[in-house]
Amino acid sequence: MRKLLAACALTAVAVAAAPAGATTYIYNVDAGSDTINFGKSSSYFRGWTDVYRFDIPAADYIDVIVSSLATPLHDVSIKSVLWNGSPITKVSSGILDLWTLDNKPVSAGKSYLTISGYWGAKGGSYTGKLSYGAAAVPEPAAWAMMIAGFGLVGAAMRRRTTMKVSYSS
Repeated sequence: MRKLLAACALTAVAVAAAPAGATTYIYNVDAGSDTINFGKSSSYFRGWTDVYRFDIPAADYIDVIVSSLATPLHDVSIKSVLWNGSPITKVSSGILDLWTLDNKPVSAGKSYLTISGYWGAKGGSYTGKLSYGAAAVPEPAAWAMMIAGFGLVGAAMRRRTTMKVSYSS
């Protein structure tokens, strides 16, 4: 009986020590504007799921690009890319798997990017980039200067005297 209990305990320890199906990577995003490059490579066949946690300092906008390249030497296929559980746009598939998320408003706190796929028999790699503070919003002074400029152009056009043009042969 003791041998059976010892075997069960060793099996439980071995199962608990097995690697998890998903790997989580944590990135702190700097205030202002920041660009974070990430990615992964592998040299053997298997499926995978990677989770990237981004700690966002303040509400702003982000751009995300995730891509993989399949060549005779590399074989990787991305099956899904999720931002906080919602799928992002797949731009192309085949030799180049490309996923993008443009001008996405985000709030402060933790946001998650989940990438799933599989490595082929030759392995491969994928890369990604997150750009924080991606959308430029004009300041009120810039808007006022632009409107004043349009007003000055309109006033100058209104005061201009008209010219008559005639053609003679």
